[in-house]
Amino acid sequence: LFLFIAPVTLNRCPKSGSTEVRWLANGKDHYFWSFDPSGSNSLSKRVCDLLGLPKYRTDILSMAWKLPNYQHDAVKYLQEIQGFDPWTQDFARACGLPLFEML
Repeated sequence: LFLFIAPVTLNRCPKSGSTEVRWLANGKDHYFWSFDPSGSNSLSKRVCDLLGLPKYRTDILSMAWKLPNYQHDAVKYLQEIQGFDPWTQDFARACGLPLFEML
């Protein structure tokens, strides 16, 4: 018996540098069970229930931590002395970091 979990794909926009996160590549399930090692034939929900297979809930969380003011000041200063505007994403872009885009 095999458990298959849908892959997470990250698509980075070359223009803005933002990263789009996509889950559910098959468009329907986060995971599925199969007797086939390649996963080409998934078990129906009814069969999974009859076999007593566990059900999983999937979540994607966005977490943020609040930094003390002196850490914000230090990060701001570091960006400024390197010639970056701390109110933009230029520093993150220059470091090759993924960018966050508010929609």
